[in-house]
Amino acid sequence: MRKDVLQSIIRDIQDSKFFSIMVDETQDLAKHEQVAICIRYVSKLFITHEVFLGFYRTDKTDGETLVNLIKQFLQTNNLSIQNIRGQCYDGAASMRGSYTGVQARIQSENKFAIYVHCYVHILNLCLVDLSKQTLFVRNTFGTLQTLYSFMGASSKRNSVFEKILSTSSINVSQKTKLKSLSDTR
Repeated sequence: MRKDVLQSIIRDIQDSKFFSIMVDETQDLAKHEQVAICIRYVSKLFITHEVFLGFYRTDKTDGETLVNLIKQFLQTNNLSIQNIRGQCYDGAASMRGSYTGVQARIQSENKFAIYVHCYVHILNLCLVDLSKQTLFVRNTFGTLQTLYSFMGASSKRNSVFEKILSTSSINVSQKTKLKSLSDTR
């Protein structure tokens, strides 16, 4: 079913001819680097589609490796790099770099592939900076990070925490483990 759905989406993208790519890298739970690839296109009925096409594992996240991964993805799916009209990435140097970043390398092959910094990443950066300027928010997150560090440093303390959580009135489906703070979470 996955293959059929993917082929149907790829046919739609090919029919529309031009498209934009959105790529972001992240670590999975097993600490492996993976790249998420999305494509945005407009159908012949002038309907905008934004589709997630999968996660692709990579060992490195430098500009050259990521461009090769994108090119391989495009080639595998019979999509031409010449039909890219937009690129959207985060602000990492390997993505936005003016000389060796992904956007520069793709633009050297296709001058019509305009780069736009991802607005969601910009908003996230603004919110992170804002939260660090607000004393109450900064102290709250600092306390949560200290709690995470304190509990995580000892299996005994973590066990006590889990026991308290299991006896609490919190709905079972809402129970979770403590997580370290992250600027992107």
